[in-house]
Amino acid sequence: MDNDKLPIMFFATREVDEQRIEAGGSPDIPNWVLKGAALEQRATELCLAFSNLSNDITKQINKKLAVPFVFIAKMCDDSTSKSRRIYISSLFQNGNKTNLIGLTNSDELIVKIDSIDQMNDISDKLQDFQRNSFAISCLETIKSFSPAIKTEEAEHTYKIKLIDFQDYEINKVVQRLFESTLDTNQIIYNKTNYTDQLPVYKINIGAKAVLDVLHNNDIYDVLFSIEPMPKYRISLDSLKEETTIKIIKPTEGKHYETLGILDNGIAPIPHLLPWLSSKNGLYIQNH
Repeated sequence: MDNDKLPIMFFATREVDEQRIEAGGSPDIPNWVLKGAALEQRATELCLAFSNLSNDITKQINKKLAVPFVFIAKMCDDSTSKSRRIYISSLFQNGNKTNLIGLTNSDELIVKIDSIDQMNDISDKLQDFQRNSFAISCLETIKSFSPAIKTEEAEHTYKIKLIDFQDYEINKVVQRLFESTLDTNQIIYNKTNYTDQLPVYKINIGAKAVLDVLHNNDIYDVLFSIEPMPKYRISLDSLKEETTIKIIKPTEGKHYETLGILDNGIAPIPHLLPWLSSKNGLYIQNH
């Protein structure tokens, strides 16, 4: 057999696999799932953190503004993979619909609550820690949500984003309430729809002035972020310069390895054509 085309002859698994894939059907509980006193302690801490939000949740729902209450479920450092979010999602499940609506940081999930029944259901699940051990093991704490606010003294142009509740009707209600608040307070704004459910508002006054208006208003709870509007500059002179890309050519008599491309291969690249056409060069093969 040609030495250049030898198959894989040996492979070995890791001696210690603490991140074992549990989807293989094994009945064993993964090593990252808390047990015994550690599990009960974590569940107690989460119950206490969630109960601290109960008054705010009840107050928000009783206002009947059609705006859900949102809070943060902070994940443990080793629980940010998508596979473990499935367990967290089950903790905040409402029928067939999850109440997870987004991320603030890579380890902080945004959760919404629409009713007192949902609040009680989450509380019951946290107390039933044996049945919900997977989800509880993934969470570090539960805390209130606060919009991301970045200000600069010399800046007076800001962009404001609202929370995306992953619900068209709720988003429309929230946008109308927000725009009505700006109009009432004579704050001029420009609205740009980046997507159907993601508008960005541009305002031309300082962030502190906006916060003074919105901070004690119900609409403050739907702010996702306030930050300076980014500015970009480009010089048209830079477009006049023509850059020539040097084509790499194979060296005569030199051996080049064969490169295999999986899936659908790669599209032809003009700068690789000398390689493709060379008998002694690098051959790109589709498998």
